[in-house]
Parts: sequence; structure tokens; C-alpha cells
Amino acid sequence: MIFVEGLNYALDLSMIKDKPIYLDYPNRLVYSFHLYSFSLPDMNFTDYDQFKKQMDERYGYILEEGQDYTAPLWFGEFGTDISDNYWKFLIKYLDETQIHWAYWAYTGYKHEP
Repeated sequence: MIFVEGLNYALDLSMIKDKPIYLDYPNRLVYSFHLYSFSLPDMNFTDYDQFKKQMDERYGYILEEGQDYTAPLWFGEFGTDISDNYWKFLIKYLDETQIHWAYWAYTGYKHEP
């Protein structure tokens, strides 16, 4: 398998829609992204439907069947350093979409700019 992460610390996979990657060996490509509660300040963590819409636009679209960019999606890095809806919304979204993941234990303190 070949994992391809997005730009900007793997937060941005927007280029995949217009310029998907093609490999000489099919069915080996996996796209990967990261998301922390502080990494995308414009993400909506107050309303799940809006959060889901934003996740679908940023990452979930890659799972649409039959597209040139369709591929498995791996959630490669996230943390739990929060006390808001981030964690609850994230777990619900991953369960609904069946996106596989790995946990990066970035805990112990709140991120301060």
C-alpha cells in the first residue's frame, strides 16, 4: 500500500479532487489526513450536521464510489486534548463513514498558540 498525505501537515486533501494520483499498480493507493481540534479554526464543533458537511467536503468525498479520486481513506493522526464536541463528533463521523484510523496520543496539555 502507498499512503499519500495531504498538504499543510496532512490537513488539506483538496487537490485530490482535481488531480488524483494514478499508480501503475492499481488498488494500492490510500489517502491519509490529520485533524486536531485546534488545527482548522473554521471547523464547526457546535453542530454535528455542519461538522459532517465540512468533513465530507474536506476528506469524505474521496470515498465516493466511481470517481477518478475514489480510494480508501486513513485518518492518520488526531488527539483528544479537548473538552468540547470535537471528540464526540469525530467518533460519530468515523463510525458512520467507516474511515479507518490510528491514534496519536497528543495529550497532556492544551495547545496554546
